[in-house]
Amino acid sequence: SLSLSLSEGGLRFSALQRALGGASPATLSNRLRRLEEQMLIEREGSDGKLSVLYTLSEHGQKVLPVIRAINEFAESNATAPMHYSETIPST
Repeated sequence: SLSLSLSEGGLRFSALQRALGGASPATLSNRLRRLEEQMLIEREGSDGKLSVLYTLSEHGQKVLPVIRAINEFAESNATAPMHYSETIPST
């Protein structure tokens, strides 16, 4: 997740892209913009310059324990996806 990637400190766009397994630039830009609008991350530097650094905001730091807990729960409870026929009880 973006928030977990930023938990150790600020990262540039290309480093975030690598941390997320090569997310497309458009997808990553959209996600960063939404997180910035929600005041979870901050963008440091000038638009269009290589020196732009993304960091967790104070608010983002506060929700990080919740994000970590959800991530740990998802990883420890991950199972193979069920087929549609397995989700409906037979009558």
